[in-house]
Formats: sequence, structure tokens, C-alpha cells
Amino acid sequence: MPYKYAPLITAIYLLLSSSLHADCAREDVQFYLDKGFTQEQVTQLCAATNSGGEAAPDYTPYQQQVIIYKEGGGEAPGIKDGLTKEEREAANIIKAGGDIANLKVTPEILSYTAKTCVVSANTPSVDQRYKDCLQVDFVVQRKDLIVSASGKKFLVFGNNYVLLEGAIDVKPKRSWDEYPIEIRRSLQRNFEWKEDGNKTAFPIALDYSVTRMVNAFRTLADTYGQADKEDKEDQVAEASSEEIEEVVRKPKEEKEKSWWNPFD
Repeated sequence: MPYKYAPLITAIYLLLSSSLHADCAREDVQFYLDKGFTQEQVTQLCAATNSGGEAAPDYTPYQQQVIIYKEGGGEAPGIKDGLTKEEREAANIIKAGGDIANLKVTPEILSYTAKTCVVSANTPSVDQRYKDCLQVDFVVQRKDLIVSASGKKFLVFGNNYVLLEGAIDVKPKRSWDEYPIEIRRSLQRNFEWKEDGNKTAFPIALDYSVTRMVNAFRTLADTYGQADKEDKEDQVAEASSEEIEEVVRKPKEEKEKSWWNPFD
């Protein structure tokens, strides 16, 4: 025991013994002082052990609070790239079964490149018609999308298709100015008659299930906005729970048996 504390400890001990009739032994006083208690705190602790006072606080090992913050933001479980699992599965079906290229599905639209064939006139003589098949970029809004029909282009033969209706943007990759002036306007009119911005025939690859394709498009139509809804519900659920989790861990080394100071 350091000599510099001897007079102080003796004084505290005598004071407690005579004035407060406490049960603290000299070793108790030294223990409290070693743990960083002030003289006033030692007096209160020792007084609490008197027959008429409250029991002194039990010994509690030191415990450190570690605050772990939840990572905010991000997508709700099951959502990837803004799409639910159901939407991603539908997009994979359309990609596999469509006679198209560059398919892209987002929460708002689906886009792809397909072929549209046009003719310069509807004359009886086929030899007098100019025919060309254009590569066209389509952007279909998922909002208010409708699958209105399906089947074969020419009733019992030809490629299968799914008729999509809604807000559809079409843009040929080739400019009309590249065609001879005498057929340019005729080709453009024929194209606009086929692709009027309100409906389009989505081509299906040979031998692929039309029913499966129809169901995939209807899934994208029915689930429009679903991912955003689930994400908002998840955010509300997180907001209603605690934003900060407090995890109490015991220190591994020297603080494992430290005294808990009730006056801190």
C-alpha cells in the first residue's frame, strides 16, 4: 500500500467507524480507493452497509457497450437491379423465347430490337412491290401494358407472336432518307400502319411455348411497381425497429474484473 494514502485511509476509517458506524473494514476502504472512488463516494458506500441503510451494490464485472449501426439503404430482400425474383424469371423467359435481340427489362420499361418488314405498295403484282425488313428498336412501357392476343401471324402458318398494347416507342435503325425518293414515303406509311405506337406483335422463336410467353408478359404487366412497393415496405419495417443495435461484450483482458462504479 502506498505510504501517501496511509493518513487518508486512517482518517476515513476512523470517521466511518465513529460517525457512521459503518461496517467497512480498512481493507474495504483501500479497495474502494484503489478502484478510483472519491472520499465522499467511499463514505456513501460504507454507510449503505450499516444496519439501517440500503445494501451496497453487488459486484458486477465491467461490460463495454459496442454500438453496431445497421447499414441503411440498399434493396429489400429478394430484389435485384430493381426487380423482384418473379420479374427476373419472367424477363429470362422472354429473353429465351423471343425472336429478338438486346432485351432489357427495368422496373419501368422493357426494350429490345426486332425485325419489321415493310412494302412500298399494295399492288396486285408482287414484282411491283419493294419489300425490306428493318431492324427496329422497341421501348415498351410496363405501366398499363396489356397482352391482347397471341397466335400465328397468318392464322395457321407463320411465326408465333404475342400482341402487346400500351405505350410503345419504335425507332428504325435505318433512316427513311436512305431509300429512293419514289418509295420512301410509301415504305414509311406502311411501317407506321404496322407500328402505330399503341400495339406491336412481339415475335416468338420457333417451337417456343406461346402460353409461357404470354404468362411472362402478363407477369411483367401485373407486377409493375411491385419491387418499389416491397422496398418501401421494407424501409418502413426498418424504420419502426431500432436503428441502432447495442451489443454488450465482455472485455477479454484487464477490464474483465473491474469494479462497476455506481456513481459514474
